Amino acid sequence: RWALLDTQIDITAHEERELSLSYGNKTHKTINPINVIENESSISLSSGGLLLRINKKQFNLIESLKIDGHEVITPQSRGLVIYLEDGTEVRAGPPTGVHVETVGPMRATVCLRGRFPDIHKNLLGYTVRITVFAGQKYLKIHTWLENDGGLTQRAPGKAEWFAFDGMAIDFGLNLGTEIVAESEGAKSTNIFRIAQYADPNHDWKSFNYRITDEENLLKEGDRTDGVVALKGNSSSTTVAVCHFWENYEKAIELDAPSLKVWLWPTDGEWPRSRAKRGKDSQNEYRQFRNAGLYHLPGGTRKGHELILDFSGRDVNATHATVAYPLLAVAESSYYAHTEAVNGWMAPADFTTGNDSYDEAVAIWNRIATQAVDADDKRGSIVAARRGVADHRGFWHGWMDFGDLLWAEGYCSLHYDWTWVMMLNFLRTGDRRFYDMGVTMARHRTDIDQIWTGDSRYYNNLTRYEKSYTSIHGGLNDGHYGPVPSHNWIGGIVLSYMITGENHYRECALNNYEGMKRRLIEPQDKKPDTSVQTRDLGWTILNLCSLFDMTAEQKYLDDAMTLFNKPMTMQWQERGPYFGTSGGSCLQFYYSTQGICELHHRTGDPNILKLIKEGCKGDYESTNPVYDEWHIFLSNYYAYLGYIEKNTDYLDKAETLFNIYLTSQKNKSCYDNTGAWTKSSAKLLRNGHILQYVKWKIKYASN
Repeated sequence: RWALLDTQIDITAHEERELSLSYGNKTHKTINPINVIENESSISLSSGGLLLRINKKQFNLIESLKIDGHEVITPQSRGLVIYLEDGTEVRAGPPTGVHVETVGPMRATVCLRGRFPDIHKNLLGYTVRITVFAGQKYLKIHTWLENDGGLTQRAPGKAEWFAFDGMAIDFGLNLGTEIVAESEGAKSTNIFRIAQYADPNHDWKSFNYRITDEENLLKEGDRTDGVVALKGNSSSTTVAVCHFWENYEKAIELDAPSLKVWLWPTDGEWPRSRAKRGKDSQNEYRQFRNAGLYHLPGGTRKGHELILDFSGRDVNATHATVAYPLLAVAESSYYAHTEAVNGWMAPADFTTGNDSYDEAVAIWNRIATQAVDADDKRGSIVAARRGVADHRGFWHGWMDFGDLLWAEGYCSLHYDWTWVMMLNFLRTGDRRFYDMGVTMARHRTDIDQIWTGDSRYYNNLTRYEKSYTSIHGGLNDGHYGPVPSHNWIGGIVLSYMITGENHYRECALNNYEGMKRRLIEPQDKKPDTSVQTRDLGWTILNLCSLFDMTAEQKYLDDAMTLFNKPMTMQWQERGPYFGTSGGSCLQFYYSTQGICELHHRTGDPNILKLIKEGCKGDYESTNPVYDEWHIFLSNYYAYLGYIEKNTDYLDKAETLFNIYLTSQKNKSCYDNTGAWTKSSAKLLRNGHILQYVKWKIKYASN
């Protein structure tokens, strides 16, 4: 099983330090453990010099925060505030649910959920997680604005997007009579504002930030992390928002004693009214294209994370704590050996001594690393984000950052780019994969997941891959329907395993409701051989990930239902490739990883029988449409070779892998044309079973 460990350590920037893990009663314990006190009206958390109180009845987010006995945030705080088009200000209502989500010697997290009263048909909600750390004088706040309305015109309530002018978190400060605010070298007393935009064209060259006081422009530039240091007569703090410029529009404003963190400043908008992207992007949902207003689509839960730091340390350390938190990373061989990851893996630098295979793996690893290498101008996703304007959509902005652009617009991270990034982080130990993976995981959970369950077709699954337009939708009705054949959760499960972020776990469980409603329950009641085989295969793989995350047997039971009923019927009717031609058999190789993973967890003999029949047959005789089948089937042959201890199958797996990777030796990870997101993701998510098997055999022999 997978377990998350927590520790605290101070190191300098770019420093690495080796840690050891010890067991037993003699291990060191924290000096300032966290205490949690809860009653009917409030909840308090304390550790060292920090004391936080949250009012559960009259909600203002933070009722009081004391540092070393001095109150630095007061009951004058207004908390979460929505600003409507007519100027009305709506404060978040009292939480309907308060839960101490995590409590231990190192940290504690309180989760609060509630609604914004009397607006948007009571469909607008919030979730807030506040985390304090043992002995530390800072806290993190992660908040989500949640629209539980319908996403599209086909939903029962139609497209229930929420229109608003802005949203801020309003804190009442008690730092002294004069507060000096500073950011990017610009200073002002009591009145200060820093804001990030990318107008008018919303591309890399259009990024601009402005720092002002009451009357003057103090400084301007292209991009800012928006870290603001506030120093008063009696106390000081630093405030920062994770991915400040990447998730523009953003602003932080001091009007002493009020501090507003503008998650949506009132001088922004979405969808963009002037910059055009995507196919026919201005002809859909015109009722939501109002200059100067934001629109939060139905089913969306947009999150932001910020830090309030009263420790007095360097502002760069504060920013790093929220944007680039320290990670303790084990050797990749350790992760591989435990098999705790949802999907087999091996260390990226493992070599067999077989030149042809090792050279193929080197190509594979190069393409993966290209994705996160900012210096690779040809094939890097990072470099692409910083390039010229892309006609297919926007790389940055609160609705866009973390997604990828391909021939059909936004791809909604199809084929599970989040899993690709996070798995490569564990394979390589390269922090860049983790940082990219976090941006994808947050987009996947906040934007791509359709959280609402009010429509059969637009609920609880992920958005479809063909988001042609700037609203992350398709054409005609604005959106293609989400389907089980293009629905992945392995990446958010792995993100939860690595980070412990409960929002990821909730997203995976929410997605299960969609899988159950759209596929599992109908196929259990009335199995249908016309269902796409990849619907079954990808869903089986998702269910295996849910089992890995929860250890709940019901997910394997559901996976076996899909295998024993519709998939077995297709097998009996059409053979082990679920079809007789290359076009129809494409469905088969998409399903191979899920089939292998399910057998690994259940040992079911009928699954093994299917795998044997597939490996004994001649798949190439079906005239496959795409050469990618080679790398997909390398998983199949490698798995069977490992289970049966059959070197012929292992050799076959290696041959297939080598053929495909050799053909891709000049491939770039990113390409500004065509279906690069598909081809690269399929290449990078497959082949891991073969590498694991080869590593395992060599490891066992040593």
